[in-house]
Amino acid sequence: AQRRVTAAQANAARLNLSNVTVHQMDAMKLEFDDGSFDGVVAANAVEQAPDPFQVLREVFRVLRPGGSFRVYFESYDGRNKGFSEEVFITETADSLGYHYLLRHGQPPWERSYLVKFANTPEMKEEFRKLADYIQRLGANPAQAREIGQQFLERNRTGIIGSSWFELEHFTSQSLKETLEEIGFVNVRIAYSAATLARAVWPRIQNSGLTEQQFQDLCQGLADMAVDLDAPAGQGEPLVATKPK
Repeated sequence: AQRRVTAAQANAARLNLSNVTVHQMDAMKLEFDDGSFDGVVAANAVEQAPDPFQVLREVFRVLRPGGSFRVYFESYDGRNKGFSEEVFITETADSLGYHYLLRHGQPPWERSYLVKFANTPEMKEEFRKLADYIQRLGANPAQAREIGQQFLERNRTGIIGSSWFELEHFTSQSLKETLEEIGFVNVRIAYSAATLARAVWPRIQNSGLTEQQFQDLCQGLADMAVDLDAPAGQGEPLVATKPK
């Protein structure tokens, strides 16, 4: 996405990094030669692609033998193994958004439908009533037709567009098995430095440490996270190696 490219470039400039190059491309067809990188990091991006498995195969291709891969993902660990549905609403300058979200636990997938309505005073009032219904009756349209079919039928003349997408999610175990099938070895679940920092911060935030001491502490947590195995089921990142 161009917004991410712009943000990454701005962050590099803010940190005075001169050895950063930002490219925008299709993750399912990376424009790099085989074996181009010693390491690859993916942060909550793989499952956003139309074919997550092809993205992982591309990561494997562009890594050099012995290269490392670290992947953060939108974990479905701990989710109900059944089926759930939910309605929520949003507003932009030119439209009112009616979102219908379906989630399935095993196998984990998510489908999201968006119906856009004209941002008129009349539709704003309808959405105000809808928000009140959701607050009082809950967000499941199967249990409250007032927020589902009845709302859409009553206001269908206000519809100005629609879209939908589907995501195939992973659990820690399913992602581990997928990486091994692609050819990665030494696949394991590892803590992120952010998880360790969240645990430590409440204990030290009023300790009077200097900025440099805080930086040293964060660096130490990051170094520790690299080698510290995490239990499955908590959504921590996975690390893997391309065989030599």
